[in-house]
Amino acid sequence: MAISLKHALNALLERETWARDALVLHAGSAACFSVPPFAFALTVQEDGYIAIAPVDKNANPPAVSMTVPAAALSDVVNGGMKAVMKRARIEGDAEFAATLAKLAEYLRPDLEEILAHWIGDTPAHCVGQGARRLRQYLRSTTQALFQSGAEYALEEKPRWLGASAFAGFAAEVVQLRDATERLEKRIACLETEGARR
Repeated sequence: MAISLKHALNALLERETWARDALVLHAGSAACFSVPPFAFALTVQEDGYIAIAPVDKNANPPAVSMTVPAAALSDVVNGGMKAVMKRARIEGDAEFAATLAKLAEYLRPDLEEILAHWIGDTPAHCVGQGARRLRQYLRSTTQALFQSGAEYALEEKPRWLGASAFAGFAAEVVQLRDATERLEKRIACLETEGARR
């Protein structure tokens, strides 16, 4: 697994020179990543690529330790790695940690390419298409649910007013106020005429 992870991460870094340039500044630094019960350590090489090793904090204490609760991994579907990183506990060198967080947020792995190494090009493409369709379905379903909920809240149980309903209500209040003022003036005029007679 460590070899596959190293290959996948270095393939990603090979495509993104800006990421290697950012990592070169931290050459020799190690980072420990933990998603209980799994953990691994990576070390930045002189060329900006990484090496993966088992976690051994005594032999080479990491510059950064990052622990992500397993439950946070489900956030990848809706918010990507940025959402996962919000729930991560990070300790150690702040500058190195910020670089790693930026890489986690902006590096986009080509899942089809990674899968192709294991299962072949055609099956990987089919899996990629299925994943894209599933993501689109989840997005559209979520959007439809929110829209239906909003319509229900505004029309069936109108405890909250939408912007257009509020604007209409405000206009009606202004018209009612103006009509009341005109009626009061007319009553005052009639009272004045009645007093003269």
